[in-house]
Amino acid sequence: MCSQVLFTKALPDSPEAASVLFTASFQATIGIGAPAGGAVLDHASPSAVVLLAAAVAALALVVVKR
Repeated sequence: MCSQVLFTKALPDSPEAASVLFTASFQATIGIGAPAGGAVLDHASPSAVVLLAAAVAALALVVVKR
């Protein structure tokens, strides 16, 4: 929900474009995260995947807080 609000505020005159960008951002995240998680799992362990996810979430919080 927060992401959708951010996209809508960024493009207040184009709600359709904001919706498309919102959806595309999720698709890109899944497209990047799935292979990255799989590669980490292949070379490390399931707990390393969880640590990677936590690091990415922390980085996202830092970026969004700016």
